[in-house]
Amino acid sequence: MMIETTSLDFLFAREYDEDNYNCLHLVCEAWKALSGDDIEPYFNGMLATLENRKVDAKKRHYFELIKRPKTPCIVQMRNKGQVPHVGLFIDGMVMQITQQGVQNQPLEISTRGFKLVKYYRKKL
Repeated sequence: MMIETTSLDFLFAREYDEDNYNCLHLVCEAWKALSGDDIEPYFNGMLATLENRKVDAKKRHYFELIKRPKTPCIVQMRNKGQVPHVGLFIDGMVMQITQQGVQNQPLEISTRGFKLVKYYRKKL
């Protein structure tokens, strides 16, 4: 996948909202801005409101688990018994949104405190 040198600065104005704009919404928007590829349809069940959210297992095959992060890839961070959190890995940094707003931090900082970290990229 070809990544254009596109500024993602506009995303720093986004505000976190559990139902309408959470970490997965940000990842989808950033991915599209970087690559022109809209990945939102692969996650539409998970982009619903919290009470209506569901995982569509049929769409998992569009992404593959990778051992190490590569630009761009989705970083899934989780702790047992908690809802997973995701960010987008770009050149050693992870762009993510929390209740504090959008952040772009080194991988080591972004994943601190999570017991399980996985990396996914879209299959070609």
